[in-house]
Amino acid sequence: MGAVSGAYQNFYASDVASIATGANSAASAVIEVPANDKPAAAQLLFTGNAAGPGNATAYFAWSLDGTNYETVGAPVVMSIASGARASNIAVLDVEAVRSLKVLKVSNGDPAQAITAVNVRCVFF
Repeated sequence: MGAVSGAYQNFYASDVASIATGANSAASAVIEVPANDKPAAAQLLFTGNAAGPGNATAYFAWSLDGTNYETVGAPVVMSIASGARASNIAVLDVEAVRSLKVLKVSNGDPAQAITAVNVRCVFF
């Protein structure tokens, strides 16, 4: 089933419970880009466990054919705050893209895990 314009979808079926310091999540599920959609808004969501100098980063990968994806991905970065639900939204140009996925979410906090991690996308 493809994505629906105007409705958000999570890249991960349920929140990633925890990403340890310096670690990465697994790759997400694939979300198909609806026909004729040009922009998409992507939102990185997580809870920090301590204020620190690090960031959480989601890496988005595009595919033109629905099979072959970028190997590096485009980053969306968010500072980590203590005990707060953090969110950062980026607009992605998906005009020629067939599908998207998150390659990984990286925890750049040198001392604490991040929890309740997910990434969502809405096409408009």
